[in-house]
Amino acid sequence: MKALRALLVSAGFVALLSADLRAQSTPVPTNPHGTLPAGSDCSDCHTSAGWKGMRSDAKFDHATDTKFPLSGRHEATSCNRCHLNLRFDEPKAAPSDCASCHVDVHRGNLAGECIRCHNTNDFRDVESVTLHQRTGFPLTGAHVTTPCEGCHKTERGGAYTAVAKDCVACHRQSLQQAAQSGVDHSGFPTDCAQCHATLSWSGGANFEHVVVSGGFLLEGAHALQRCAACHTTPGFGPKFSPPPAGNSDCIACHRSDYQQEHGSSGFPTTCTDCHNVNNWNSAFDHAAVASGFSLDGAHATRACSACHQSPGNALKFTPPPTSKVDCIACHRTDYQQQHAADGYSTTCLDCHTVNNWSSNFNHDANDFPINSGAHRGKWTSCATCHTTPGDPKQFTCLQCHEHNKADMDADHRGRNGYVYESQSCYRCHPRGRS
Repeated sequence: MKALRALLVSAGFVALLSADLRAQSTPVPTNPHGTLPAGSDCSDCHTSAGWKGMRSDAKFDHATDTKFPLSGRHEATSCNRCHLNLRFDEPKAAPSDCASCHVDVHRGNLAGECIRCHNTNDFRDVESVTLHQRTGFPLTGAHVTTPCEGCHKTERGGAYTAVAKDCVACHRQSLQQAAQSGVDHSGFPTDCAQCHATLSWSGGANFEHVVVSGGFLLEGAHALQRCAACHTTPGFGPKFSPPPAGNSDCIACHRSDYQQEHGSSGFPTTCTDCHNVNNWNSAFDHAAVASGFSLDGAHATRACSACHQSPGNALKFTPPPTSKVDCIACHRTDYQQQHAADGYSTTCLDCHTVNNWSSNFNHDANDFPINSGAHRGKWTSCATCHTTPGDPKQFTCLQCHEHNKADMDADHRGRNGYVYESQSCYRCHPRGRS
């Protein structure tokens, strides 16, 4: 019995020993993550619940342990997108070594690291204009709003093959179309920037006309003219020969205008004496050259030939008026015709204005009603009442009323101070009423 018990105990021990040996012979799972930093343990990241249950407080720090901080899209990307087969020791890449994971869409045409232009948030989040300023062709004017494909015509997926920087490489068609608009550029240099700016073809010209034309500045109406108004095409030579010597040499270009307007007048050919560059309307200051005689009222609408002879432009009246109130110097004939017989004063502005010959003297309001009331139509001229030449203050009522003296005496019998005399009539009848 003792021997049987001993045998059973021995058999159990052997069985236990055999089970332990079998357990020791089962291979421990190998590390699938490749060579890890020294001291790393599975429990740093895993839990005892299962391999796929990752610890929320994992001891592994990607930034410090791999020297590759995760930011932007990298932070949300699953591990196996970069670590194929979850080999954490591959790839051996630095944060700037983008090509280890990303295909170079520029195909080597753009030198330098990707992070010079891109960030980890979005490949398309690129400040293209700012980046272009670093190239040999900074974007300005209309180029800023031009789509990339407008210049990089063979661009596919961001390859950006280098293109020529000279203007005509892209704008040759515009150069050819310019001839159709009246500006033939044949013979012009193809360096468009000498005359144009990048703002626009028409509104951005920086061509210094004054520099290349010997001092002729485009100002006033000249600045609004098309080139073809003064230049021939092709060749772009000036239409006028000899060309103007400067901005004040108007006659060089405007001789036909001078002949049409002033050809027989003897006017000087120094056009800027009377005109300016803004328009043909005269800027001539008559008062400045005529001793203060400004052209006012009706004088302003008269032709120069009304007062000046041609050719030569000499004044028709001798001696000339001393001032703008010296009317008689020019209008003596009018005075002789209208007022000489009456002996009126030659200070014409006492009764007239510069606007017209109509008198500005209101006889009815100021002295005696002759254009209204009982005396309307009873006179023919000033001399009807003013019979004393040279003295308009003298007048007579008796020239019209002399044949009625008896009636007047009868009508005024008993009136105190009555005298059949003009001054007495006026004292009692200042408005001509009985």
